Amino acid sequence: MSHFSVEHYPFTHEFNEAALYNRVEYLSQNETDNLIRFNWVVNNKAIIGCNLYTQKHNLINARYSSFGGVEFSAEGLPELDQFINALILWCSDNGIAQVQLKLPSSVYSENYDHLLQVLNVAGFTELVHEVNQHLVVREEIYSEVIKYNERKKLRRCKEQRFEFKYMQSDQLHQAYRLIADTRIRNTFPVSMTLDKLRKMFSVFPDNYFLFGVYDSKRLIAVAVSIKINRNILYNFYHGDDIEYRSYSPIVMLLEGIYGYCQRENFEYLDLGISSVHGKLNHGLYKFKENCGCIATAKPILVKELLY
Repeated sequence: MSHFSVEHYPFTHEFNEAALYNRVEYLSQNETDNLIRFNWVVNNKAIIGCNLYTQKHNLINARYSSFGGVEFSAEGLPELDQFINALILWCSDNGIAQVQLKLPSSVYSENYDHLLQVLNVAGFTELVHEVNQHLVVREEIYSEVIKYNERKKLRRCKEQRFEFKYMQSDQLHQAYRLIADTRIRNTFPVSMTLDKLRKMFSVFPDNYFLFGVYDSKRLIAVAVSIKINRNILYNFYHGDDIEYRSYSPIVMLLEGIYGYCQRENFEYLDLGISSVHGKLNHGLYKFKENCGCIATAKPILVKELLY
């Protein structure tokens, strides 16, 4: 027997196949007073799940993460439309004026198109269209994946004897400084403090990783990568030393992370969005494309309700 479930934090049900961002241990790292989990439950097991935050008369998805979306198992696929309709009915009954869902890229679900179709039929429309880019992790070496100019840059880095290294969490201070400098230089906000990032490495040691490229003892490029699920590693932050920009050490950094993905059997390396509020950063998009990336949509959908 299946039923629709609504729970305020703390939760009794959890979708077992959820991405890191939708797991209770991750959600509990931020505010939970206005957090609600909606589930479709069969035999006391959640087969569909969605986490939403109340904000005045609205419900918003993924307040503290890159995405939230709606997650479901193969078992939940046939009942997805019933779940969405039950969610909308609950919103109407509880004075909710708008529901906003921040979906991941399509690589996060093999049934992504079906979810979009169900949401479209239910009246969800696209509020923002972000462009996401990812690498498909294959057997060939990284130099065979990238374009000619990036191969030249990679060769130059190796001629300079730059070295890719796995870094330890106690090196976060040095890494964070490089990340912050890079984001400020590119007019992007630094969304997480150093203390908060340290905490995430401490709480999730099997999910948060630090990688760097060095010129001798000097850190010249760095990435914070997150294991979102068993198939996907996500490059959350990266930074590079402006004095080494002509060498493009980020290309060497990506080569090292790509190799890590191969060894750890990840299917995708997600390099994140190349747009801000739907406006494409053409330079960033082209760089990722030259580094072997494929582009997909990462939309934010909205449903307006009358109450």
